[in-house]
Amino acid sequence: MVLYKEKLCDHIKFLSSDSNFVIWFEISSSYTKLDAEIVIGSVYIPPENTKYSSPDAFREIETDILKFSTKCKYMCLNGDFNSRTSTDADFIPTDGNDISDILNLPEITENDTYKFEIYNIPIARNNKDKTKNNYGKLLLDLCKFTNMYIINGRIGENMAGERTSKNAAVVDYFIGSLDFINIISNSKVLDFSCLYSDIHSPIDIDVDINKCTCEYGSVPINSMSGEKIKKWDINKKEDFIINLDREKISELENYLEETKSFPADSNIINKAVENITNIFVTSAKKTFGTLKNKSKNENTPQSTRSQDEKPWFNIDCE
Repeated sequence: MVLYKEKLCDHIKFLSSDSNFVIWFEISSSYTKLDAEIVIGSVYIPPENTKYSSPDAFREIETDILKFSTKCKYMCLNGDFNSRTSTDADFIPTDGNDISDILNLPEITENDTYKFEIYNIPIARNNKDKTKNNYGKLLLDLCKFTNMYIINGRIGENMAGERTSKNAAVVDYFIGSLDFINIISNSKVLDFSCLYSDIHSPIDIDVDINKCTCEYGSVPINSMSGEKIKKWDINKKEDFIINLDREKISELENYLEETKSFPADSNIINKAVENITNIFVTSAKKTFGTLKNKSKNENTPQSTRSQDEKPWFNIDCE
């Protein structure tokens, strides 16, 4: 089951799938303000060794991921996978000893684990459930074959990998592409409530979307307050240079040095540009100061005021 607010109706599109174990939908980039749609799969896989279990569940979901991922870089799945994975790796280590490296052959699926460092995401994950079952192995294999990664135990308040079922096991997951994980600001396991489930605790994630895009010629600092940096003053150019954060510049130089050997990637470029922009904006704010946009009433021309507001209509006239 997928629940969403009515205001999102025009921005959500359900996607066709032959699998009975996942419901796919996408959220339009016109709503999220991202450079691509977000594709989400809501999953339920029945427990293994029951009459409802199917050996094809993970294979079917893997097929869907590979199909949708060709057109989308922001992808995640969430739900009850009935998989216990312990802290085993959900990626294929690149140690230079793979047969494809030895024979100088291209890999079937490009490994994007280098993005862990770029996005400052821990490559190792935590999990308070140290047990692994067969479905756990299948989930880990699915992640390895599709470049999807387990979010539990890696992000925010759920860095510890809290238990999600009966306070005894981790069987419920968010998994996602690294580009999707990069826009998550927090993840946490909520307190158990019988309103949601008989044994499962909800998992909550915060995703950074709907970011404002600055127009040329203005540099908003706080979109809610309407604050902007004052215009460039050539007489203060030396002050601007002095106010540049040397520590941030050094961090930027280190980042560029660390990533120069990585494959060309728009996210690397975007992060570098963002860091450069932040350095300039911070210095400009210190150097030139800020101002607030006038409200609509403050900008009202004299000729459009009501008669009661005219300068000559004062208390004496009344």
